[in-house]
Amino acid sequence: FPVTIEVQIDWRGWCKTCYEQELVKLTGAGSVEDAKAMATGEQKGVAGKIRWHKKALEGFKNRVRRLTSKGWGVSMEYRLGKLREYVRGWMQYFGISQYWRSVPGLDEWTRRRMQSVYWKRWKRRRTKIRELLRLGVNRRMAFRHGLSGKGNWRMARSPGLRIALTNERLHETGLVSVVALWKKAQGYA
Repeated sequence: FPVTIEVQIDWRGWCKTCYEQELVKLTGAGSVEDAKAMATGEQKGVAGKIRWHKKALEGFKNRVRRLTSKGWGVSMEYRLGKLREYVRGWMQYFGISQYWRSVPGLDEWTRRRMQSVYWKRWKRRRTKIRELLRLGVNRRMAFRHGLSGKGNWRMARSPGLRIALTNERLHETGLVSVVALWKKAQGYA
């Protein structure tokens, strides 16, 4: 059966069906009518908050995973620069979301990825101990953590690494905060 599809182009040059699909995706509504009602605030009983789609969050995480891959042999400055560029661009596009619940989790996850990268880059046990001592961890904890056989991801959540690589230190090295960018996009900061 030959099928004909009528496509209407609006004043911005968007295909009307493409525009409606994008609106449904951004609002998380089940249909085009629900999405339009949510966007205009006409639907009763539904909080008119725009959310990120699951695929958008997965795309963000996959890209951050690639940028913070422990096997990527680039300098930390270059890695942080690329990560900063991507996170800022992503938040400029998806900052329209009014849904707060997933923002702190993304921020914490990104910081933990970077802590894991630092732990992996220190490689040898004596380097890990030396760096922990240099960053202000007490001697006993530095030795206990440096000699640990636990993996990078697990050690990124350890107390020693949390003391050594605080949020402020990571911010000084160039890591941007997803929470701060979201608040700026919402007009809170």
